[in-house]
Amino acid sequence: MTEDKKIIEETTTEIRNDTLGEEIESEQNAIESEEEKQSFVEILYGTAASPNSTFAKLAKRPRVGYSIITVLAIYLFTWFLNLSDLRNTELGNVVMEEFGGISTEVINYMFILMGAYGLIFVILTWFLVSGSLNLWAALLGGKGNAKALFACYGFAMLPSLFSEVLQTIINLFRLPGVINWIIVVLSFIWIIYLQMVSVRTSQGLTTGISLFIALTPILVFAILMIVSIFLMFAMFFPIYQSFFVM
Repeated sequence: MTEDKKIIEETTTEIRNDTLGEEIESEQNAIESEEEKQSFVEILYGTAASPNSTFAKLAKRPRVGYSIITVLAIYLFTWFLNLSDLRNTELGNVVMEEFGGISTEVINYMFILMGAYGLIFVILTWFLVSGSLNLWAALLGGKGNAKALFACYGFAMLPSLFSEVLQTIINLFRLPGVINWIIVVLSFIWIIYLQMVSVRTSQGLTTGISLFIALTPILVFAILMIVSIFLMFAMFFPIYQSFFVM
């Protein structure tokens, strides 16, 4: 009987310890979850000021909804700015002169359709690129955290908003065009950096591999352009020989 009591007491003690350990672990997870929780404004500010810590928290607690709102807001704001630029250049009058008989309402509908198609293209490109890079990162030893990468890539588009605003200001004050190019280049570098941080924090890879993954879409596009140019040259080379080579 004594041995049975000891066994029962030891079993009870183990169960209590396991239960206590689970409670402590759950409390720690709850505390960490609260610490990682970020508001929308905090994420936007952190993306610009401290992307490493902000994206590290996003990797543990992806805020896909906030990311979608950010991308939509950036696109709509950029579209309205570009639309105002097109109106300032009197593109509508040019279209009416070329095609004649087109009313202003039809032209407005055309602009709206262009904006809708552009929005669909941006969303699909964002989805396909982040999904492809997640697969590519997984093949290179990453965690395969597709949700976190998708969310971080949305916030990585934030520099394009600053770029559009600055370019609009430059155009209003009629400053030299070279400043526009400088802003575009700096914005591009900033976006690539944020995308690299997105890959590194969400996939747990090194900086070098993350940068390579972030540059993959550009490298693929460059290769396709080179191949296309080579094919065009190969197609027209016989014509060149026939007409220009004696």
